[in-house]
Amino acid sequence: MTLALCLSHCRRRFYDLAEKEPVAAECCAALRSSTGSGEPARQVTEERLAGRQALMKDEVDKLFAYLTANRRRFSAKSKMGEAIAYGLNHQAGLTRFLEDGRLEPRHQHRGTRDQAASPDETQRAVLRDA
Repeated sequence: MTLALCLSHCRRRFYDLAEKEPVAAECCAALRSSTGSGEPARQVTEERLAGRQALMKDEVDKLFAYLTANRRRFSAKSKMGEAIAYGLNHQAGLTRFLEDGRLEPRHQHRGTRDQAASPDETQRAVLRDA
């Protein structure tokens, strides 16, 4: 099984802090741009993956480098420290969509597209390895 996490859930942790913390606002913006603007539904998996690699991989890499660079600025027990730790601790699952064209960068919940999903909603998609 392969675990894939939703970038919107990660963004939600920063969204709640963005008004008071500039680093959180930067993370929200980076996560929003990292999720893409929607891909054609009928696009072949390999084409979708190649497009993601070309358009989103650098942005996602920059985001995680930014999180790494800023993690020591905050106490691990602060809300900001917890948000950064969540992103870094779950980096493999959050970036799985860059390795598998079948996965979406964010999971659609209740028809919302650009809003961060509420924390109580399902956070995971699991694929069976063939």
